[in-house]
Amino acid sequence: MNISPLGNFFIIITPSLTILIITYFVTLKLLEKKAQEFKKERELLEKLKQEDNFTIEFEEKESKNNIENTTLRQNQVENSNKKTYKELKKEWEQKGREFELKVKEYFENKGYQVIDHSGVRGKKDEGIDLIAINDVNGEFFCIQCKNWQKKKINHNHIKQFLSDYIIFLKKHKNEVKKYKNRKFILAIPGRILTKSAYARIKQNSDIIDFVIVD
Repeated sequence: MNISPLGNFFIIITPSLTILIITYFVTLKLLEKKAQEFKKERELLEKLKQEDNFTIEFEEKESKNNIENTTLRQNQVENSNKKTYKELKKEWEQKGREFELKVKEYFENKGYQVIDHSGVRGKKDEGIDLIAINDVNGEFFCIQCKNWQKKKINHNHIKQFLSDYIIFLKKHKNEVKKYKNRKFILAIPGRILTKSAYARIKQNSDIIDFVIVD
């Protein structure tokens, strides 16, 4: 049976079209899922603005320690012939601590009373290194310091930082509810934010901001 040129064309192109259509709908589904996740996250953050409402459920997908341990393991691989894991960890923690004190001085010079939360609580700092308070302006800033040199902060890190912030506010609602202007501040040593991290911060600028302390 002879098949017309048009028939041959459809026989050849049909598999490719099928793959394109399937790919399109799979991609669309993934985008819809991401949009729903963002919407849910945004709704949680909006609830934080209600002074006395802290009954927020939040699923913590990645702990702060996991983020830090990943960085340490990467540094260990890069310097495997130079320093041991213990030496790298000590050096990494020391640099981090020095940066925290530098950020503390930065906010104190701006007139804030700064609580060294990490220095007091150690590993139980709940993801908050410093707390800057201005009673006159009713400001309460939870500050996370990230002195990363070889790694950039992406949108997933921002999501985790916000998770820590939400959980912290829930645990300390009685202490913080009198402050009208509450915000999470990410302190960094330079431009180490990816475009996606910067975009997520801008989308939630009423809840989160960043400062560069060099």
